[in-house]
Amino acid sequence: MSRPSEMARKVKLEILLVDIFEVETQKVTTKDTLQAELIAEDGKTRGNYRSTILSPELKAAAKSLCENKEIVVRRGDNMKSPKEFVDLLRGARSTGTRASMDVESMFTNVPLDETIGMIADRVYRDPAFTPLDIPEYILRKLLQACTKEEFFLSPDGHMYKQVDGVAMGAPLSVLFANFYIGTIEQKVLVGMDLKPAIYCRFVDDIFMQVPDVRRLQQLKEAFEQNSVLSFTYEMENNGKLPFLDVTFTERNGGFHTAVYTKETNIGMCLNANRTSFRRLIKWSKGS
Repeated sequence: MSRPSEMARKVKLEILLVDIFEVETQKVTTKDTLQAELIAEDGKTRGNYRSTILSPELKAAAKSLCENKEIVVRRGDNMKSPKEFVDLLRGARSTGTRASMDVESMFTNVPLDETIGMIADRVYRDPAFTPLDIPEYILRKLLQACTKEEFFLSPDGHMYKQVDGVAMGAPLSVLFANFYIGTIEQKVLVGMDLKPAIYCRFVDDIFMQVPDVRRLQQLKEAFEQNSVLSFTYEMENNGKLPFLDVTFTERNGGFHTAVYTKETNIGMCLNANRTSFRRLIKWSKGS
């Protein structure tokens, strides 16, 4: 299917904007002060919470860690982009069957205390690493302050505290999620007699090539037994399977790759500058 021309996209976008205008003017009644109130609400600073964990001692330790240029934090997944997945398939041979496995709601299900313990064990008890200069209890408290004091204001006006799991978008969310599932990977894959011929992960998306479905189910069960997470998987269909932004097809003992496009995609996109809430409010008032 050919992509819509630029003119066709512009026409469809203008029709959409007109539809929005008609919905706003016919079905929504707004008060005269709505625009000013929304703009003021958008600029508010939420909350005035002071941490009960972050003492002067911890602040000094955090500053010393930031100034230590020898500390390097690396991602725990073994794939950084869809391009690396394509490069992997280019040199791979097709054997057995392939599937993608996904972690259900990984970020909100990461156990904070267990993950902090895993990080401390790696930093202070792994012979491959030089321990930090700060005491272990200080590092634990710093990690707790960054993850267990996430406060947010709900629409009903109440303040809530996230006591477990990591908040999506928080600075340490990807680090904690990667560290937790990476540690589980080591437990599962190192002790496995027959490892997957191909295994790669991008955050919570896993791709693997295994001998058969039974081996895939064994892997899924092993991951769930060694963690608090739940997993789902999707098998290839007629040698074809989407993963990340790539669709691969088994061909002549190897793989052919292409850009993955959802069936619902019609090639349109919205210009954020033309659909900002301030413009819609202006239109809804007929000005």
